[in-house]
Amino acid sequence: MKRIKRQSFLILSLALLVFAFNQSASGQQKIRYNGPTATVKGTIYIKGVSGNNVGKLSCENLRVLMRMEGRDERGTKWTEVRTAQGKGDFSKGKCSYSITVFANFDIYPRIGAPAMPCDQKSLEAYDPQVVLSVKPEQTFTFNFSIKKVTCTVLK
Repeated sequence: MKRIKRQSFLILSLALLVFAFNQSASGQQKIRYNGPTATVKGTIYIKGVSGNNVGKLSCENLRVLMRMEGRDERGTKWTEVRTAQGKGDFSKGKCSYSITVFANFDIYPRIGAPAMPCDQKSLEAYDPQVVLSVKPEQTFTFNFSIKKVTCTVLK
């Protein structure tokens, strides 16, 4: 009976040691944050387009990315990324977006176009290089500006 208890204790100790090592070795762990949220919304302005397939582009080809960084109540660092698809009429040079983010943490906004129907594509955007911080339940407006979108289909 003592041997079984001792083996159980050793197995439990080993499991806890492995868990602790994995948490410290990774540096970050996936944490579900259930704190207050806010909304970031805005307009995506498209200044120029070029290429033989720009007529096939739509606002839905654009993606806004918000990378959030923070620490939980225990001080553990975490990162989460949320994305939102553009909406609107691309031919008018304006799209909109809205995305839910965590309030009171560092938010790094970016824009991209991973879903363009092109063989050769590029998106030249003004890199905002800002860190946003929004208050709980706040609606914060942040606009993006794209210098040029190129979409070419090879024949």
